[in-house]
Amino acid sequence: PLIGARHFLHTLEDFIRMPLLSGDVVDLTMQLCAIDSISGKEGEIVALVAKGLEGQGWHVLRQKVYDDGKGRDNLYATRVPIGDHVPRLVFNSHFDTVPPIIPLRRTEEALYGRGVNEAKGQLAALIIAAHRLIEQRPDLAKDVALLFVVGEEIDHAGMVAANDLPGYGPEFLIVGEPTEMKYASIQKGALKVKLSVAGKAGHSGYPHAGESAIHKLIQILDDVMKYEWPKDPQQGDTTFNIGTISGGQALNAWAEKAEAGIFIRVTTTYDDVKRRIETIV
Repeated sequence: PLIGARHFLHTLEDFIRMPLLSGDVVDLTMQLCAIDSISGKEGEIVALVAKGLEGQGWHVLRQKVYDDGKGRDNLYATRVPIGDHVPRLVFNSHFDTVPPIIPLRRTEEALYGRGVNEAKGQLAALIIAAHRLIEQRPDLAKDVALLFVVGEEIDHAGMVAANDLPGYGPEFLIVGEPTEMKYASIQKGALKVKLSVAGKAGHSGYPHAGESAIHKLIQILDDVMKYEWPKDPQQGDTTFNIGTISGGQALNAWAEKAEAGIFIRVTTTYDDVKRRIETIV
């Protein structure tokens, strides 16, 4: 059956009062997935989770990340006053999801819907795991923290900002991401590149009078695709995706400008890959 968001928002409010230790990870996942938190709309889920954690005895800091007035804040939660102690272990994941909304559906074997696999299932699992850990080992309570960030799917601003949190500097960081239940100790870096090319506007009937920025951009992108990118014995190939292309004014006009966005999964260093891109250009 399809599950309506409004049906579960009431349950999520109840989450503020219910003991999370006895909470079910499936129920909590469903409650979180009932809220639309596509990147740029994280404010509602941030507010409710913050209130819920505070109701369960966590000291919660909302770290402002964006100045858009939408409450898109990081949440950092500890069992002792923030700043009094640096927790050794942090459970981390992110609030935001990619679009579009996919309605939540439950079968006897699985949940389906936007956020189930990334990363609201992880949020639910980490919240409950943290509670169970400190319940079973109260002596470790001061060394356990939760860090849930915003903007992970777009510009990673939340995770960058988290480095400035007071009392943050864990020895161990467990990140909730979909890995098919496989342990991952390293990962590729991420580099976003925008290529902007200038041309000379003119009527396409007069080739000598103009220069197409799109033609030039296509040549650059062709070289990017043919380039032999570096490999790493553990991480494999450096990979890339040409995700966006834009440019041109009309079919019968030389394009005055053109742009392309490339997402590169880096296995060497950012400086190395940037140097290679500059060489290609």
